[in-house]
Amino acid sequence: MGNRAIITTPERKLGVYLHWNGSRNYVEPFLTYCGLKRYRPPSEDPAYGFARLAQVIGNFFGGALSVGIVPYTTDEQMTPGLDNGVYVIEGWRIVRQLPPPEGCRDIPPGEPLPALRAIDRRQPASEQLGAFLDAPQVRPAELSVGDKVWVYSDFRRIEGRYQGGYAQATAIGLGCRELNGIDVTGVPYVDLFMDGACAGEDNINNYLLEDSYRLVVNA
Repeated sequence: MGNRAIITTPERKLGVYLHWNGSRNYVEPFLTYCGLKRYRPPSEDPAYGFARLAQVIGNFFGGALSVGIVPYTTDEQMTPGLDNGVYVIEGWRIVRQLPPPEGCRDIPPGEPLPALRAIDRRQPASEQLGAFLDAPQVRPAELSVGDKVWVYSDFRRIEGRYQGGYAQATAIGLGCRELNGIDVTGVPYVDLFMDGACAGEDNINNYLLEDSYRLVVNA
């Protein structure tokens, strides 16, 4: 008895087995959560990607059961006994679902945010996304000087060591030149890296070059 599924990649070499919460209602939020955390996906880095996916799911379930890493053989051998079949992912998105055995009922996708919050609460405190999950998304062009956004950095320092994660940063100006071969004219820059000779507007890592960011509200 369970709500079983396997998550694998197009290469079909390894898979993450879920005994519970194997419907798309939770598989997609598990994947989305890993993407928000900027983890390398299994399709690009199998060793690291499968480990991070299993880590997030294992933290959610707790205990010593309910999730495992399994060698993948063939679709015909892997799908029997799975309530939800096999999810094939590229990046952190499902690109194919091998059908579950006949007679098993698939559950339609639900609203992802409550599931993301539930997953986040089960992670170690230093790993949680917290208020980031509920923050509205904005494009850099919509920001004004003084606005605060969540910015991802691989150089966030936690308990004496560097660890990738999101930090709050304030927009302090707009670029007006080319920097490191990138035209940053009109692009907001933030106060994330303000020490040393390459700081502020002179540090390309301070510029908001992604398509969107999450706005810090009630800061």
